[in-house]
Amino acid sequence: MAEAAEEAMKKGIVSMCAYQYRRVPAVVLAKKFIDEGSIGDILNVRATYLQSWSADPSSPLSWRFQKGVAGAGALGDIATHVIDISQYLAGDIKEVVSSVQTYIKERPVQEGGVDLLGTVKIDENAQKEPVDVDDEASFLVKFKNGAVGSIEATRNAWGKKQLYYS
Repeated sequence: MAEAAEEAMKKGIVSMCAYQYRRVPAVVLAKKFIDEGSIGDILNVRATYLQSWSADPSSPLSWRFQKGVAGAGALGDIATHVIDISQYLAGDIKEVVSSVQTYIKERPVQEGGVDLLGTVKIDENAQKEPVDVDDEASFLVKFKNGAVGSIEATRNAWGKKQLYYS
């Protein structure tokens, strides 16, 4: 993707990542309060993006679990969104201590179809292949302004359903 973006830039095309959660009304309001100084200095940030759609080991090995296709796991898929919101609200991160975990080491191979985010289950006797990306990424961070915080993202948090709106 980075190479494609560089090539596109030569043609005058700007590539960006759409961090749409910045437009969630609660985030917009928080940013307003922060910018106008009505809530004081940000001292601590706690940001999580917890999903359950890949917590079940019988969910198929979709492209999201293959580094060669996805590039990363929960870190690149959902953690980037809470990292973005954290920096949008509290400023740039200066220091990071992190940990990534892969809980489900292999998944059943999906035969055709599309990635339905954990809504399809495959028989436990199906052929399995390795998962080579992270299921969870956790960080302790320090912001340039001195604030500290924790950031966590996982696709394996039972009971946390992704909501989709149309």
